[in-house]
Amino acid sequence: GRPLRVLTAAAGFAVLLVAVFLAGRYSRPAAPAQLAGLSDQARENILASAAADHLDRVQILLTEMANSGDTPESLAANRDRAAELVKESRLVRQSMDAQGETQTTNFLDETERFLIEAAHTSDSKTGNEALALRDRIESDSLLFKVRVVESNLRNEERKL
Repeated sequence: GRPLRVLTAAAGFAVLLVAVFLAGRYSRPAAPAQLAGLSDQARENILASAAADHLDRVQILLTEMANSGDTPESLAANRDRAAELVKESRLVRQSMDAQGETQTTNFLDETERFLIEAAHTSDSKTGNEALALRDRIESDSLLFKVRVVESNLRNEERKL
């Protein structure tokens, strides 16, 4: 009866709690330990390359958003890619912040806000929201800024 259901639910919750704990414990990236033995210059080079690669993917998405139609398929694909880029952006931004790269970190924060908005466009108003996002890409010169910062990071990467 009822006590059995409560006991089953409690046991299920306990198993779920243990699974979440273990997943969190063993899914942490090992990057900081691997980067620990590298010189500062090598770390900066890796970080500049990762940030430039990320901004290259952002640039591709922004270009596609600016030029794509308002079909539900293209809007859904752009929304999914924006959501993935948000996750990637947070990792790159946190790494750059740890290295003291505030100018690039601030720019990544700006692009991340746009990506979050793009990732959360609703299906009910996609036409209007997509148009508003396109206007922001143009009015904020976001695509141009991404190209410039990505190019600067590539140049910095070559210097190192």
